[in-house]
Amino acid sequence: MTALRICMVTTFYPPFNLGGDGIAVQRLSRALVQAGHEVTVIHDTDAYNALRRGPPLEAPPEGDDQGVRVIRLRSRLRALAPLLVQQFGRPVSHRTQLRHLLANGGWDVVHFHNVSLMGAPAILAYPSNAVTLYTAHEHWLVCPTHVLWRHRREPCDHRECFRCVLRHHRPPQAWRYTGALQR
Repeated sequence: MTALRICMVTTFYPPFNLGGDGIAVQRLSRALVQAGHEVTVIHDTDAYNALRRGPPLEAPPEGDDQGVRVIRLRSRLRALAPLLVQQFGRPVSHRTQLRHLLANGGWDVVHFHNVSLMGAPAILAYPSNAVTLYTAHEHWLVCPTHVLWRHRREPCDHRECFRCVLRHHRPPQAWRYTGALQR
């Protein structure tokens, strides 16, 4: 078997993790390392700190997580950075760094996971010579609340996204009304 160079791109990764998607990425990454592949995870600490209660979590040193190389992105904009990403659907403070990492990393595979606060949908089109995958851990690409549960009371069978997202206590995402996802 030929060892592959794999880049995982995700918003959350332990210890900067809410829910199970970051843990799933961590377990997959560690399993791939055990199988002989080289894995790098790129994630954003600002998104986690903006959403958690309490003081910001300080990042452990970048480097190794049981053989997985971890690149933690952080911005001087702190909590404002993920809000801008959420609104515009593209990386704001990390655009240049992400373009460079994805285009020049020498990856065989770039695997996107929960990239809602990494700059999706725009980041999904960033240039790379690698095989590109997207794993939908939830319904975020098609539902701004992530859950397809309209107005917090019934399954969603038709779009009422603007009112629904307000009922879920989330700000409407400007990029969803631009055709960016279709492009």
